[in-house]
Amino acid sequence: MGTVVPCPQCGAGQVAEPGDAGGVVACWRCGASVPVAPAVPVLWPRVNRRDDDDDEPRRRPRPQRQAPVSAAAVMSFVLGVVSCLLFCVWPVTLFTSLTGLACGAFGRDTPSRKLAVAGIVLSSVGLIFAVGFLILTVTGVSLIDFKGGPKVPPPFFPVHP
Repeated sequence: MGTVVPCPQCGAGQVAEPGDAGGVVACWRCGASVPVAPAVPVLWPRVNRRDDDDDEPRRRPRPQRQAPVSAAAVMSFVLGVVSCLLFCVWPVTLFTSLTGLACGAFGRDTPSRKLAVAGIVLSSVGLIFAVGFLILTVTGVSLIDFKGGPKVPPPFFPVHP
């Protein structure tokens, strides 16, 4: 379907086909040459496409780079968890919590600061529990010895009257 272009001399409307764009057509009434405007590209509005439209190749989103995790921070966290779980075995807990505190101090200045701080907190809690359990153990053993201890014979030994 063509467009209607008015003749500049007689005013009659001329039908110009899409192939005539940018050229000249003759007026049907007076025979004058009528210039046809060049075709203007139509700019269609951009619409949001659904996921199932596959007429264009999709660009993959770039993966976001994560900051490297510090080994000292991870080690501090793991040792803090171990020291909180094994506080009844106080020799092991003293070693793991002190090592966890040292690793956390080294890991504080890295991008994984939050993990290092969590390791420091857990190691401190484990150390406090271990020291408390050690104090309770030593106090309990000393009270048993102070009061004379239980009068139960040791197993597998005969008791002489």
